[in-house]
Amino acid sequence: MKKNEGITLIALIITIIILIILTAITISNVMNSNLFGLAKGAAENYVQAGEEEQDKIDELTSYLGSENGKVKVNKPRLSDGMIPIKYDEEKQNWVITNEKDEEWYDYSEGKMLWANVMLSDGAYKEKEKNYTDDGTTEIKEEELGSMFVWVPRYAYSINSYHTEMNGGEGTTQKITNVVFLNGTSDKDFEGKSYPREYNVDEMLEKVGQPTPMIVHPGFTFGEEELTGIWVGKFEASMSGTNGNTKDTNNIETNNTPADEHSIKVLPNVNTWRYIAIGNCFFNCLNMSGDNNIYGITKTKVDTHLMKNIEWGAASYLAASQYGNVPTVNDSINREGLTDIYYEYTGKQNYIENVSQSTTRNITGIYDMSGGTWEYTSAYFDNFDQSLAYGLNAFEETQRGIELKSEYTKYWDRYDVGVEEKKVTKENGIFRNHTIWDSGIEGNQKRKDASDERYKLMKNKIGDAMYETIRDYAYYGRIIVSSETQWDFEWLTSPTGTTQNWGRGGYYNGDYSLIGCCYCTYILRGGVWSNTAEQGMFAICTPEGYILRDRTFRPVIAV
Repeated sequence: MKKNEGITLIALIITIIILIILTAITISNVMNSNLFGLAKGAAENYVQAGEEEQDKIDELTSYLGSENGKVKVNKPRLSDGMIPIKYDEEKQNWVITNEKDEEWYDYSEGKMLWANVMLSDGAYKEKEKNYTDDGTTEIKEEELGSMFVWVPRYAYSINSYHTEMNGGEGTTQKITNVVFLNGTSDKDFEGKSYPREYNVDEMLEKVGQPTPMIVHPGFTFGEEELTGIWVGKFEASMSGTNGNTKDTNNIETNNTPADEHSIKVLPNVNTWRYIAIGNCFFNCLNMSGDNNIYGITKTKVDTHLMKNIEWGAASYLAASQYGNVPTVNDSINREGLTDIYYEYTGKQNYIENVSQSTTRNITGIYDMSGGTWEYTSAYFDNFDQSLAYGLNAFEETQRGIELKSEYTKYWDRYDVGVEEKKVTKENGIFRNHTIWDSGIEGNQKRKDASDERYKLMKNKIGDAMYETIRDYAYYGRIIVSSETQWDFEWLTSPTGTTQNWGRGGYYNGDYSLIGCCYCTYILRGGVWSNTAEQGMFAICTPEGYILRDRTFRPVIAV
């Protein structure tokens, strides 16, 4: 007979008590060892690792470029807040798409469809995904978020160095030749490598000949190499008002919902004018600040005022086989404070006047030729008091006014001659007194100072200045001078003959004023109100203060 075996009630109770004791000891050890904290940290690290892995995947994906017979370019790199959009010709409207859409962009010669995105400061929010991304969500003009255009990394060559091209005007010829590069490398999609610079002195012996093909420096941002940059599609505008007055515009904004005014980059609205360069600079930096309206994450992007080298990157692509030099926006019918962005020549809006885009279709960048003078993040390092218009980006030192080191990557620095740097401080102002000297001797000093600027400019490549210049204007003899007012005759070097408004300096005769001494910042593109001050390669050197014909354009580095 089989013996029945079991567990007594007492044994069961003892077993349960032992298990409870062991469980308590285990929990105590876990708490004391911070195992929960370690688990939480591991979870956070896992999420961060996933985000970093996705960033690497995005970067590797960009290396692949475009397929299906299109010219290969780095795929537009997206970040938080960015929504891909394309213009649907049948619907006659912008629609929301996705980065896998083969019709989103095509940079091929003859196509020239540049990639566009809008930020989440419009009706649609990237974080909320309150839209479909298959091309069925149409965007009304009043629903658009701030718009940006992708300029992919490339190498370039100037087809005619330091002079206009032989055989015709630049409007009918390609000024540059471009080869798109793979990822953040210096190689094209066939594996060919390109250098970072060329010998400028050797090129000066070959004026009019093509330069070597080199990597454009506009895709190096501080210590970081970029696959491309997002350039504001339009000149900056101001939310919350259609006015442009001295009393309301020269402000710094944090671009948050609580701010009365924020930066917008939209069509058919007033440009943001009457603003000093310092507020232009900080307003663009603040686009990625805390609680911004664009959906941007500060740790993932750098928003900033367009640098002069980035102006060069956009304009050289436009002047290449993959773009078009835009016609000028010279609407001389604007009147007073009522002048608005879309009063192009013939009072047409941006859809009707695509010739003023860098592609001469709706996908390009507008108003780089005419429109309003645009401040760029670039300065002549002459210690002059006018650099103080850069506000907190600059500071007073023993030598004069200088850029703060923490902002170095955001500014293009241009050197000047020794004499121009000889500033003295009187009544709290650093000035080089050459600008006040009258007569033949003073005029010669100003010419010498301008000549030194011009000679030193040759060391900057890719900025659409010295490489394409053939002559320049400078401030000559004083024709009006008093304690409250001064003006100069503008002359062309080296001939010294009077030159109206600096005309005749660049391809197509674009405006070219180098200035001297108290002229510290760099404007680009020209202005609608004067037909002589227009052109994609136009340059002017002002002090940096507010005027009705000056604006700015933001750029996003991702």
